[in-house]
Amino acid sequence: MKILIPFLTAGVLSLLLVSCKSVSPVATGEASDITFNSATLDASVKPSAVKPGAEIGIMLSKDQNPSQENGEKIVFAGQADENGNFSVAAAGLGYGITYYYKAYLLAEDKSYEGEVKSFTTEDFPAVDLGLSVKWAAMNVGANTPDEAGGSYAWAETETKDYYSWKDNKWCTGTYTSLTKYSRADKKTRIELADDVANVTLGGDWRMPTDAEWTELRTKCKWNWTSQNGVNGMLVTADNGNSIFLPVSGNKILDYKSDAGMGFYWSANIEPGRPHIALQVRFGKGSVRSTSDYRCTGCLVRAVKE
Repeated sequence: MKILIPFLTAGVLSLLLVSCKSVSPVATGEASDITFNSATLDASVKPSAVKPGAEIGIMLSKDQNPSQENGEKIVFAGQADENGNFSVAAAGLGYGITYYYKAYLLAEDKSYEGEVKSFTTEDFPAVDLGLSVKWAAMNVGANTPDEAGGSYAWAETETKDYYSWKDNKWCTGTYTSLTKYSRADKKTRIELADDVANVTLGGDWRMPTDAEWTELRTKCKWNWTSQNGVNGMLVTADNGNSIFLPVSGNKILDYKSDAGMGFYWSANIEPGRPHIALQVRFGKGSVRSTSDYRCTGCLVRAVKE
C-alpha cells in the first residue's frame, strides 16, 4: 500500500508556522509630538482582552529591548477608545537620545507585548544671536522659555532646600575653608564636571563666561517685558533672534529674595576672592555685571560653541 506524503514548499510551511503563532492583543503605535524632553506614544489593545483589573501601557528604555528592569513602565491611566486605541505621555526625557518602547498588557496573570519601536528626542534648543556662542532658548532645569528652572549654588549640580556655606559642596562650613576653586588651587573658571549646564544638557553646553555675558549685554538690546505672566528681559540681537531671561530672585538659606530680579551665574570666580563668583543681575530698567557668594542659589542659562 502506498502512503502519500504531501510536499510542502518553503512558502507554505512558513505560512503554516505563522498561523500557529498566537497574535498579541496589544500593538505598539507611533511616536508623535516629539520635543527635546517629551513625546506622545500611541498603542492599541484588543478591547475584549481588557478584563477588569487589566493593566495597559508602554515600556520605555534607552535599551533596545525595553523592560521594567532596564527602563520605565508608563501605565495608561485612562480608558482606551472604542477601537482600543490609547496613548501615553513620556516626559523628563534626555536631549538628542534614541529611546525604544513597546506596548504591553497585563491581564489575568498573563503578559502580552507589542513590537519594539523607537524615536529620537530633539537636541536642546539653541538660539543664534550672531555672537561668539549660541545661547540656550531656556534656563537649565526649565521646560519652557518662561520657566525659571533650577536655582544652583555655583559649581553645584543639584538644587536643594538650603543655600549656605554650611551645606556647600566645596567647603567645610565657611568660605574660608574652600576645598576647590580656592587660593590654593588657583582655579578661576568652573570645570565641566561641576558645571550644571554641561552635566544636565551634555554635549558642548556649558555656563557662559563673564566675557560672554558682557558680549550679550553690550551687543544686544535688553527690554523688560512679560511672557505668560512671568517678568523678565527679552534680549534681541541685530539678526532679529531673541531669548527671554525670566526673573525669580535668588535663594539664600531656605528662602527666596529679590523675586523681581534676575540673578544668573557666569563660569568665573572673582579674581582674588575665590568665595565669590561673577554673575549678571538685572531688573526693570537695569542690567549689570556683578558678583555674589558662591553658596547663593542662582539661575543658569547655558551656551555652546
